[in-house]
Amino acid sequence: MLKKLITVALILFIANQAYSQELTPLQKRVRTIFSEIRNRNQVERVKEEKAVEETPSVQEEETSNYYIETVVEEENPTEIVLASDQDDVEEYEEGDGEEEIVVATAPKADCESKVVDDSKEYSDVITAADASSKDRTAVINKKWSIEALGWNTELDGHVKIVENKNLPNSGEIIDFGRDTRNLDKKKVPGLKLSYRVGGRASVDFNWTKIEQNGSLAIARQFKGVNYAANANFEINNSMYDLVWKYRFSHKVEETGREKSYVAGLLGIKASDMEFKLSGDVAGVPQSTSYSETFPVPYIGVEAGTYLGENLYLKGYYRFLKLDGIKDYDAKHADFDISLSYKLSNKDCDQDLFVDVGYRQVSYDVDGKGNDVELKYKGPYVGLEFRF
Repeated sequence: MLKKLITVALILFIANQAYSQELTPLQKRVRTIFSEIRNRNQVERVKEEKAVEETPSVQEEETSNYYIETVVEEENPTEIVLASDQDDVEEYEEGDGEEEIVVATAPKADCESKVVDDSKEYSDVITAADASSKDRTAVINKKWSIEALGWNTELDGHVKIVENKNLPNSGEIIDFGRDTRNLDKKKVPGLKLSYRVGGRASVDFNWTKIEQNGSLAIARQFKGVNYAANANFEINNSMYDLVWKYRFSHKVEETGREKSYVAGLLGIKASDMEFKLSGDVAGVPQSTSYSETFPVPYIGVEAGTYLGENLYLKGYYRFLKLDGIKDYDAKHADFDISLSYKLSNKDCDQDLFVDVGYRQVSYDVDGKGNDVELKYKGPYVGLEFRF
């Protein structure tokens, strides 16, 4: 037994001496590499086991909630609409393949306090819908306009009406200033109606009715009838205008108010004229009348601009000269300039204006032996309602 124990002890001593011998450099390098590989595999296995434990069984879908945040400043309250509620918006850049985040601002309408900056034009606000558009104009928020006016007009010109176009001497020129009495200034009614078709186009309709009574200052021949002085002389004229208006230059503020514009006009004016004389002819009462409707097409230009918070300046000029319309040569001119003052300040949907202006309308119609020249001119006052 003792012999066996001595033998085992000897074997263990020899093995220990062999293991404790110094390793060569190559053996040390190989041992280090295998130790690093073993440690790395252990670390990766631990990470994988941890990730599996932290992963939920049912993955929740990411959602993006749209919301509106209102930021109220002292002078310019602004409503900011964000396309997404994600906090890391700065990570979205063009070219990264991510959805573009669009932020658009527009002022909140406040008609009572009038906190909107009127000097800022609508074209300064770019939204996703019009970012690539060259014509960034607002949708006009008031399409209809109705105005009732009173025109204090005076009449210049002359008229010559013959009995037969083959008898040019069967009528004489009656000058409204030299040959008549009491054809003074006349307050006449008028109506203007306008409808905004789109952001730049509109259709206008104007109506004015002028009735003037006077008398002959000297004897004159009218339609072959010789009237003595003091014969009653009446002139009735109803004017109708239908105009297509298109704005070539057009600036609109964020509130929808039109700041300024320059427009081209294409229209037609129909004038329903009547001239009537009545009096004693050789001791016998007699009445003679002549009526004609002259349709006169025309072109023109119109412009307007705001001078202040509630003051607006606008004007137009319409003109055309044509030959051979129903055997007549016609020339027409219509000039109008006005100042409009806004009376209402609290209602965004409706506006009330008072207009003060000056208008001059002239006709020169010649044909069939007849010669008619009318020129109406004078100031007017109107009340305009926009909605």
